[in-house]
Amino acid sequence: MCAGRRRFRFNKYMFPFIDCVIRIYADSGGPIPIKSIIECMKERHGIRGVRNIYEGRDAAVDNGYITEVHVTPKRYYYVPTLIGTIDTGIYQALAKTLSSSVKSSPETMYTFIRFMRFMVFWDSLRKYDNVPWIMDFNKVYYYKCNMCLGQSNCPRNLIDSCNMIEEVIKSLRDELFYGAVIAKAIAGVEVRGLKPMQLGNVFAKTIIIASKYAEKFIAPSDSADVYSIYRKISNEVEDQQLLKAMEHVHRRLDAMVNKAAIYLTNRLVGNLMSSLSKPLTNATVNSEGKQHRLER
Repeated sequence: MCAGRRRFRFNKYMFPFIDCVIRIYADSGGPIPIKSIIECMKERHGIRGVRNIYEGRDAAVDNGYITEVHVTPKRYYYVPTLIGTIDTGIYQALAKTLSSSVKSSPETMYTFIRFMRFMVFWDSLRKYDNVPWIMDFNKVYYYKCNMCLGQSNCPRNLIDSCNMIEEVIKSLRDELFYGAVIAKAIAGVEVRGLKPMQLGNVFAKTIIIASKYAEKFIAPSDSADVYSIYRKISNEVEDQQLLKAMEHVHRRLDAMVNKAAIYLTNRLVGNLMSSLSKPLTNATVNSEGKQHRLER
């Protein structure tokens, strides 16, 4: 880790804890008592040890992923932070892709998440491209629909067209809004006034974006799907037997390729983390704390 940066606390209970806080918060609309989170952890994640749940809470709070809200001097409720929501969405996407047989250190997992933030950031930033299209559709709606919709004899086909334009504008605005929220949060720009339901939508959209890149770059092999498709469209019985056998073989090969890809990506991220923690100059510090030049 870089000097001066607080160590990232990670345990396997942290992100399930945050996941529960986000989901309950989005539904209830207010700070969450620990009792509700414990019930969610048991039902949704199968985590029943109260001590483990508190370990997840402590790590989430220390990392700035959860905010404690004082209810009484000795009682707290919990609210997810925006960056905690985004990182948990990224983690959920990674968890679907990363093999459980490949163990990641806390530092490597942290770097994995930071690496994926860039993917989510650039994807979200592209939503600013919606701005000129929103303006265009607004103009079309204004000139084509405003006057007609206020009249009782507006043609049905025009009403349908205007309704479609409204849906397009709403969709483009929605993409722009959440893209801007996610991009700003990752860039370190403060975002205020998000409603609990909107935070839940940020969570869902982050999972979708991160999953797209995780599946593309970390687990790229899906050759068995080709034979699965052929099986569905083939009418020959003999072909079915051969295609089924080939699909089975390719499932095993895909698993091997994916495991290798995940392992190498894990190593790459770990090495990246290690290199980033080194000084930017060619100076280092010896055991006595004195700086000296690296010998070539």
